[in-house]
Amino acid sequence: MKPNTWIAALAYEARFRHAADCRRDERNAARLASVRSRVMAELRCAIALDIEHFVRAEDGRSGSGVTCRNSGSAQGFVVSRTDGRVGPRRLAVDLEAGTLSCRYETGRGTSAEPSDLAELAIDIGHNGSTLLQFDGGVARDFETVDALSAFLLAPILSGP
Repeated sequence: MKPNTWIAALAYEARFRHAADCRRDERNAARLASVRSRVMAELRCAIALDIEHFVRAEDGRSGSGVTCRNSGSAQGFVVSRTDGRVGPRRLAVDLEAGTLSCRYETGRGTSAEPSDLAELAIDIGHNGSTLLQFDGGVARDFETVDALSAFLLAPILSGP
């Protein structure tokens, strides 16, 4: 075979392999985006159920003030608690670059006082499991969104 024929055959194979790799990467990215969206939707449902149970348990007390509403982003939501006994508390959850971004704001009782802020970044695995990496290097794996919901809502729903 002539050298030009070999070069053309190798170039054709490289283009073919590159195109197949690109298609595979696109399918994997679409699959991962679907998993992330599903986890976000399931987390929102789990948080709504936890809030509903909390409000039912607080029925005898006046005004638990817990709400869950959409945020400014397409998939994000905000959980707020405005209760005079514990001060204003807020959790904003959003999906940013494939990571759940959670931001806590905790007031000290009056709106004039500054809020404490805390942020968490939670990675979503290919299978839908979530992994929280703390600043100290300690990792915590959540197998279900119910476990993650309970973990995220604890600072919001805990009372004085």
